[in-house]
Amino acid sequence: MVRFPEGAISVISALLIAGCSSAVQTSPPVPPGAASQTAAAQPWLDLCPLPDLAPADLRSKAGYLQWAVSVTDANGAPITGLKKSDFAARSGSTSYPIAWFQETTSTATPVSLVLLGDVPSSMWDKTVLTSGSLLMQVRATLEDAVAGMNDCDEIGIVMAGGKYPLGLDPAHFDLPPSLAEVTLVQPFTTDHRTAMIKIYAVIPAGPDKLADGLRLALSQFGQAHYPNRALVVLTDGLDQPAIDEAVPLLEQARASGVPLWAIGIGDPNAKTGALSSLAGTYRVDVAAVERLAKAGGGRSLFALPLDKDAGASLAQAVEAIVKELGQGYTIGVIAPPGSTPAVALAKPSNATVRANAVPPQVLADAAARPPTTQVQCAQDGPPAAISSKAGFTLVRVMVTGPDKRPVSGLKQAAFVATSGTEVYPLVYFHEKNGNSPKSIVIAIDTSGSMSPKLPTVRREFGKLLRQLNPCDQVALVAFSSRPLMLQKLTTNHKLVEHRLTWLRASGQSAIYDTIDQAMKTLSEAKYHDRALVIVTDGMDDASKIDKDSLLGTLANNNVPIYAIGIGDPDLAPHPSMQPFFAFGAAQNAVDAPVLHAIAFATAGRAFIVPSMDKDQGVGFAAALDQVADQLDNGYEVGFIAGAPGSLPLISVPSHPVYAVKIMGVPAPAN
Repeated sequence: MVRFPEGAISVISALLIAGCSSAVQTSPPVPPGAASQTAAAQPWLDLCPLPDLAPADLRSKAGYLQWAVSVTDANGAPITGLKKSDFAARSGSTSYPIAWFQETTSTATPVSLVLLGDVPSSMWDKTVLTSGSLLMQVRATLEDAVAGMNDCDEIGIVMAGGKYPLGLDPAHFDLPPSLAEVTLVQPFTTDHRTAMIKIYAVIPAGPDKLADGLRLALSQFGQAHYPNRALVVLTDGLDQPAIDEAVPLLEQARASGVPLWAIGIGDPNAKTGALSSLAGTYRVDVAAVERLAKAGGGRSLFALPLDKDAGASLAQAVEAIVKELGQGYTIGVIAPPGSTPAVALAKPSNATVRANAVPPQVLADAAARPPTTQVQCAQDGPPAAISSKAGFTLVRVMVTGPDKRPVSGLKQAAFVATSGTEVYPLVYFHEKNGNSPKSIVIAIDTSGSMSPKLPTVRREFGKLLRQLNPCDQVALVAFSSRPLMLQKLTTNHKLVEHRLTWLRASGQSAIYDTIDQAMKTLSEAKYHDRALVIVTDGMDDASKIDKDSLLGTLANNNVPIYAIGIGDPDLAPHPSMQPFFAFGAAQNAVDAPVLHAIAFATAGRAFIVPSMDKDQGVGFAAALDQVADQLDNGYEVGFIAGAPGSLPLISVPSHPVYAVKIMGVPAPAN
């Protein structure tokens, strides 16, 4: 978990683009002794059905009870591979037959996870980073570790202690307006990246309130949507009274069946200095962390201070937890009314068994969720029998009419490939349509001058996303002074649309760096049909790569770029003298020649549209509609070339008014 010092608010502004609403909701009731705190906006929940749900006729029987069960060894590691016969359900001397049994896995079983960050002032030295480059490295490392989570997992965040950095606007990041001694900063959400941002935005401060944090964290399971639950506690274990108070709470959690991982962060060999109450310490109390894990029947993991290894050991701990989440068993029993069987191993063992009784409403809600539909995606590209032929060359072409709109419905016989007097035989033909999968990067300028334009941009791109083929891969990049990946390539278009709400305007424009980064992202795409859609309202004034270098590389990428410039091309564009805001004509000037050059170099297309205050966004919406046409239309033509790499002239002789444009040679699919 990354913390920011008081003076690092400029780093936060550069690294975080978040916050979609200032609306608040009241956090769930908490037990006595735990602080209550208003939480952020309604969380994003994209819940999934349960893969191990018992049949409806069994669940509907009177007396049906179900447990989510985890079994761990002496080190807190899950024990897998057990059979139904290894378990028993007993009430006193009475045993009940197990009516339903499934082993659950981390990859298939969704989990309700609560993460408790114990962040008193002693955590300062271990978690605060003052180097911007190191901060980005740590963040990337941790987000790669979290990326291994099941997309269906929901996560809630509780912070014990801590404060906001000076100058941070909580509403900007959908955080509670202020931090109490214990705060629910994120109710359950399936948006893992948003949860990570909430963690980044709190810095260590104040006394250790671990026990109160545990009370609030454990209370969140009453709002969980899945039978399988998990608790992760991150602490340095240095406050012994806090540890003493927390141990019985974890023993109760163990009895209720909640699996636990305790991560101790710090250097066990470091000394505690005289100023540790103010500046923190590098030290971690290993014995205290292990005591917490033992009390909860869980596992202890350890990580060095972040500036010691750039977060590598913390990422390893997170990856270990991610691999073990959801590992366990689902057990169902039919019991007489009023009886409360207990689930245990059939034979005595040193293993720890935690059986969490699943509330009937949780099962009913899970059963009511629609099943996940498996989308059948079209085959991408020519079959190997054709593509492996000597001299085979595949080109993507766009055919447009006099109105410059794409022409669809043409057949293979309409196309001719010629080089001088030689006619190349066509051996493959495919018309693109809404069923043809593609990989797209959307890059949106979030420099200061874009602020009044972003609502329209969000709305229109939301419409575009809802029209895409479900198989299409989409990535979202925001750029100001540098590009920031808001969402890696995914087929979850709802999630990408949600990421659009994170767009906030500040800084300058690194257009060239963003295009360069987008091309690298698309080089790893699944489909060979690839495109970049970029929106900007100005000129490049922050890139490290120069225009000529960029144009020199684009022609070899074979990826069309569709650039939409917002503003007045007749105004002379110039860099804004204000790094975070733009004033006057500069915010409506757009570098049309550069956008046209970029589009031309990639066989794409550039659109220059009025600023939203001129036409209420009509021009932008029309341009994006044309981009959608370009993405969904076109033809792939394969031929046997006379010489390796030679590109012929592709024409439609029967329609001389049609313009045929080679969009590029598709890259091989990964």
